[in-house]
Amino acid sequence: MVNIQSPNKIILAKKKKKKINVFLDMDGCISNWLQAACDLCDIDLNDEEIRQKIKKRDGFLDGHVDEKTLWKNIKNEGVDFWANLELFPWSKKLYNTLEKLADEFAILSSPGKYPEIAASACDGKVIWLDKHFNNKERYIFGYKKYLCASKNTILVDDSRNKIGPFIEAGGHGFRWPNPLELIDGDVDVDDTIEELVEYIKKL
Repeated sequence: MVNIQSPNKIILAKKKKKKINVFLDMDGCISNWLQAACDLCDIDLNDEEIRQKIKKRDGFLDGHVDEKTLWKNIKNEGVDFWANLELFPWSKKLYNTLEKLADEFAILSSPGKYPEIAASACDGKVIWLDKHFNNKERYIFGYKKYLCASKNTILVDDSRNKIGPFIEAGGHGFRWPNPLELIDGDVDVDDTIEELVEYIKKL
């Protein structure tokens, strides 16, 4: 950028660094929703055939339990289901890396599309975040994540159904791998975090 102050004085001004805001999903990225849902519905994730099918379907349980039964079981568990989800081995590293890298950082998580689930999901997620990350007031809960998209924002999420609309709405997206791929070593978690860091730095 060239700043001309007078005919005899030309100053080369530095281009202002673009502010980058990072949103991180919870379920599938830092909280193990999949394992808890499988335990609740008696789905054996150690069964190799089941495990491979779930990997190919981005961690969703279609074909293993009908949606109505799944969410009824989760509803019956209430706040405790969400508040007691397990951390992944990489959860702290991913969270801390993005928190340090971003100009602004927040959790962006869906409480589900069913009103009867949303209240307990939000309550449980807040408890979970405070327990594991001391995260206070840096969270947004909403089903339509793309409403938070802008040219300066990136969403890190394991769901293509969330990443796609976010990008279409003008934001940037990084699809986090299926957690089973990371747990089984199909994809290296450290390489993935490094790839994510480089992606953000280039924005």
